[in-house]
Amino acid sequence: MASSLFNYAGSKQQGRPQTSPAEFLSKFNEFSTNFQGNPELQVKQLINSGRMSQEQFQYYAQLANQLRPLIK
Repeated sequence: MASSLFNYAGSKQQGRPQTSPAEFLSKFNEFSTNFQGNPELQVKQLINSGRMSQEQFQYYAQLANQLRPLIK
């Protein structure tokens, strides 16, 4: 697994408590199971409203691609 995923999961970014990679993956699986709606539409709305920058989108898209092989 790429180190950026471990860095994200294990760091205290934006006041988040430290999370183990296993706990992070468990929470991510729970989120993906319970998510409702159209993810593409929601991301476009975030970008168009200015609540998410293109740089943030690129970063999170890279994380999502790293997680893809690990989810159910």
